[in-house]
Amino acid sequence: TRRLSLPGAVVVRRYGRLLVQRRGVPSAPMAPWVLDSPADLPCESPLPDGRVLRVSRGDGPRALAVHSLAFPLTIRASEPGDRLASGGGKRRKVARLLIDAKIPLTERRAVPVVQASDGRVVLVVGIRRAAGLAPDDPESALCIEVASSRVGLSGE
Repeated sequence: TRRLSLPGAVVVRRYGRLLVQRRGVPSAPMAPWVLDSPADLPCESPLPDGRVLRVSRGDGPRALAVHSLAFPLTIRASEPGDRLASGGGKRRKVARLLIDAKIPLTERRAVPVVQASDGRVVLVVGIRRAAGLAPDDPESALCIEVASSRVGLSGE
């Protein structure tokens, strides 16, 4: 990690990426968002960093099996102590998953986490889903992803 301090900003090179951060301006936390049922799909919600969180039916590398989820789902920023089932009765800390995925510390609060109503973290969006939640078929799949810009759904 290399760091260059400038008036009012810090430039950091980490994992081959160059980040420019303003000093004294904390990143805005993600407000929790609740998805009441799969009938509410498709839908989207803006994130504090300008990206858009999209939820829709469909298959994907980290899609979830709808029939295995306890609705409503809460989509929020990760919290200290969050854990994700990784199989074989083991659970991994979400913080460790973000470190292993080489997400810089300054960006980790911007990675959404999906929590079922029973309290289980079922997905770290874009990183990993909990064990046992892979969909059997695309018709029963829930896809949650982050897009870089807003594109209207259903002819908006």
